[in-house]
Amino acid sequence: MKAQYVGALEDRLPGRDFHTVRPPAIIGTDPADGNQSADYFNGFRIYFNSPMDVKSLDPNISILPEATKVYTYYSEFEKSFYINYAFKPSTDYTITLGPDMADPYGNKIGATTTIAFTTRPAPGLLAGLRLEDRWILHEFARTVAAVHGSLR
Repeated sequence: MKAQYVGALEDRLPGRDFHTVRPPAIIGTDPADGNQSADYFNGFRIYFNSPMDVKSLDPNISILPEATKVYTYYSEFEKSFYINYAFKPSTDYTITLGPDMADPYGNKIGATTTIAFTTRPAPGLLAGLRLEDRWILHEFARTVAAVHGSLR
């Protein structure tokens, strides 16, 4: 049985409309599917059209490459689920949202949603050394493990 969005209680109660909770649905994500320059330090957020049962969310989310040290937060006000995870720069990610995500009444989303995005490259690191009145600047790639130098 599906609930209707708006309906009259009875003909003898004109003007007394009521609203039911919408069937659950994903209305957006951040980053969005297809994003080619997603920030790698902002985590991932799912936006829903109605309140959700938080216990049904985690088991229905998979992140590839696999995520570790993941922290989550559900916002009742925004109806959003935030996954706090530091993605790696310049990496392709696929997040799968399972069909068993449900609202507090047991209504399930019912369809699998896949979001694919690529994180942007990390900026280079800029190092500066001041010698008397002159600056010597050098930009290092993010992959440099150590910088060695000497001062005489």
